Amino acid sequence: QVTVYVSISPAAPIINDTITTCVGFPLIMESTSSADFYSWSGPAFLPNTSVVTPDPINTIPIAALSDAGNYSVTMTIDGCVSAPSPFKVIVIDGTFLPAITMNSPVCENDTVFLTTPMLNNVEFHWSGPNGYLSTTNSDTLISAIESYEGIYRLYIVIGACTSGVNQSNLIVNPIPIADAGVDIDLCSMELGNIGTASTPGYAYTWLPLDGLSSAIISNPTIQLSNLSAGTIDSVYTLRVESLGCVKDTFVTINVTANPVASFVSPNPACFENNMFDFQAEGIHNASSAQFLWDFGAWADVPNSVDPNPQGIHFNATGLQLVSLTITELACTSNVFSAPVNILKMPVANFSSSSVESCSPSLVKFDNLSENDNYPFTSEWTISNGQTSTQLNPYVVFNDPGVYDVTLQITGMNGCSNTYSMPGSVQINPSPVSNFNVSPIISSIYDPEFTLTDLSDYADSCRYAMGNGDTISEFDYVYTYADTGSYVITQLLSNEFGCHDTSFTNVRVDFGYKIFIPTSFSPNDDGINDRFTVFGEDINDFNMMIFNRWGQMLYRTFDKENGWDGKTQLSQTLVQNDVYFYVIKLNDKLGSNFTYEGNFTILR
Repeated sequence: QVTVYVSISPAAPIINDTITTCVGFPLIMESTSSADFYSWSGPAFLPNTSVVTPDPINTIPIAALSDAGNYSVTMTIDGCVSAPSPFKVIVIDGTFLPAITMNSPVCENDTVFLTTPMLNNVEFHWSGPNGYLSTTNSDTLISAIESYEGIYRLYIVIGACTSGVNQSNLIVNPIPIADAGVDIDLCSMELGNIGTASTPGYAYTWLPLDGLSSAIISNPTIQLSNLSAGTIDSVYTLRVESLGCVKDTFVTINVTANPVASFVSPNPACFENNMFDFQAEGIHNASSAQFLWDFGAWADVPNSVDPNPQGIHFNATGLQLVSLTITELACTSNVFSAPVNILKMPVANFSSSSVESCSPSLVKFDNLSENDNYPFTSEWTISNGQTSTQLNPYVVFNDPGVYDVTLQITGMNGCSNTYSMPGSVQINPSPVSNFNVSPIISSIYDPEFTLTDLSDYADSCRYAMGNGDTISEFDYVYTYADTGSYVITQLLSNEFGCHDTSFTNVRVDFGYKIFIPTSFSPNDDGINDRFTVFGEDINDFNMMIFNRWGQMLYRTFDKENGWDGKTQLSQTLVQNDVYFYVIKLNDKLGSNFTYEGNFTILR
């Protein structure tokens, strides 16, 4: 029977993870764990892989820099080997300077950090300005001030080993002075200044950038718009940098919206009695706004502070510029300008072709009106009730009297002017010519005509008989010496020099005459080609042509339309033969006659 004992593997030996010594001093490596023996490995035991000792302390009498490095130790208990425990050996050269880490330079009120690497069993010795002392590997100085500036020194003591003294200079830079200026009030788009004079060495940055002339100078100009009503507060930040130190400050710009001036230009008006009413519009508070109207030098009232000025009259025609400016809360609006059109007046004038004339009289009126060569309409009014819209009308005055004439012209712009001429036309009564002649037609066998005056308002009467003779009588019996047609004219006049004339046609005939040919030759030679009746003083005419068997071949009611020798039913010429006619007529005196006979066709 065999008994087997199984031992538990021991835990890794306990040892400091860092062991520090100085060159020339003993290097003591000590574990606080108990074991049967210990196995050491590391740079001090080279070229051997490891060294086994029964004691937990392994000492190198004189340490060298080459002994520094990574080590490990295991322990064996009852033949069982533990896991290794690593540790580090630092061998310090007594002449070395401990490392110093410092965040210099710093700004006032910053925290200063003093740091050197942490080592076990090491004493840290810091010193500095104002009696500063510290024995920790790192330290902080809160809210740095100018008195913190200076040299900070550090040495360390490792056992009997003292390092050299290292030092670092702490610089505490002052916080730059930042002054963004006082808060300002501006009107929309008004130019203002913020900030103060610059300090050499300072760097400036403004935010936001809106409206700034420059974002990197100490005192830029600023121009902001406010298109809404009321006031907009805008905060601008000024950051000042110097030697790595920063200071922020702020300024508020209160931007008040400008009032907006506008108005609706009144409709054009004619110059005569022109009056215009104005009303301020736009964006403003009527209770606090102040108004300034400028109507120009040609207005009766050049300026007004009334928001709604009324009855403004202009003393010149054409476009007159009117301007409105509104001020509210020390902010001035745009200057709103719009023209007012004062229309030129046309000038009515006329003349007439006759100032005094006889009735009935046709008077022409010449329009002499002026409208700068622009078209215009005319409206004429005569005191007899007649009107006309013609430019240069002709007006008939039938009745005697004195008449007033008025002309009103209206330009295309709607402006009118009136010119009246009272009593401008005088129409005197004219004699009224009228007479009776008996008979109207007579023959040379009885050429006597009786003239009977039927006129009115005549002082003198004269007849022109149409053959060169004149008779200065109102009533008269006149005998013509020859046949012919005559126009008898009655010529009247009165005390106003007015005249009137009337006419009557009379005729003296030879008496009734007729000629009927006995033959004709329809051969188209242009000579005697038709059977035609000739005569004088014939009114009604009816001619019928028959052959020897009594057949009617042709009929006409026009004595000028003779027979061409063809039948009514064909275009064929009849043969040479004897033919018969029946002619019925009525003369100018109303007598009826019938003629029957024959004639011969010869070809």
